[in-house]
Amino acid sequence: MTEEIEKYDPLYTLKNPINFDGELVSELNLDLESLMASDIDKAEQIFNAKKYKAPVMEMSKKYNIIVAHLSCDYPIEFFDQLSARDYQQIYLKVMGFLNA
Repeated sequence: MTEEIEKYDPLYTLKNPINFDGELVSELNLDLESLMASDIDKAEQIFNAKKYKAPVMEMSKKYNIIVAHLSCDYPIEFFDQLSARDYQQIYLKVMGFLNA
């Protein structure tokens, strides 16, 4: 029996586009498929260096947003400007991908 694996769509369309560094951003390419184990280690290092705390790091919003940052062309500061809805949806998209 073969199991069909759902294809991951890296594009996320912002519900509320933002102006970042003079560019109107309405879509993100979250290329999570290209991440390597070293990127996950780097996300953990950033999380710990910023002294974030969570009972389970891999389920925290901050950790998953750091992973999102590592998968696209935008700095971590970009994600601070997102609407609450977009921030939450990106967090869930990353967490769902990593835990699928």
